[in-house]
Amino acid sequence: IELNENGRQQAQNLARRLSGYGIDALYTSPYLRAVQTAEIISSETGVEGTQLDDLREVDQGYFVDVPIQEVNDAIEASDDPEHEWAPQGGESMVKCRQRAVDTLLGLAEKHSGETVAAVAHGSFNKAAILGILGYSTEHFDRMNQANCCLNMMRPAEHEIVSVNNVNHLQKRF
Repeated sequence: IELNENGRQQAQNLARRLSGYGIDALYTSPYLRAVQTAEIISSETGVEGTQLDDLREVDQGYFVDVPIQEVNDAIEASDDPEHEWAPQGGESMVKCRQRAVDTLLGLAEKHSGETVAAVAHGSFNKAAILGILGYSTEHFDRMNQANCCLNMMRPAEHEIVSVNNVNHLQKRF
């Protein structure tokens, strides 16, 4: 799904905000809206984006494009807790959490001392934040991730600086 006009404006606002951080590297999920967001950030910061498959959203397997009620019914029918449940051909939030942490730690190691921007997705972001803090994914639903929010973290130090910051998206009067 492509960014709509509101999404492009949000990405532009985020890009302007990020331009003040001195971004050294930019990575993006290969999903279209993330790529489009990264392109807008790249045009504002001058840093070329690199697609990284491990920044993708949680893998819904069989349940991609299936009505949410069908997903909820499958989770309810399972003996697994919701955060441990994995759809056929997909991954659980526990697995997504590990992938997210490993990915961000890898980027932190590769770019030690640099500022890295990673364009990902809500479930990936929540899983990463919980994992970096050492929390279980059972707390997943307690967090919010707005579109084009800014999360700032230092994965190697297990430190979260800012979560779901949307100040750049607020209308100023």
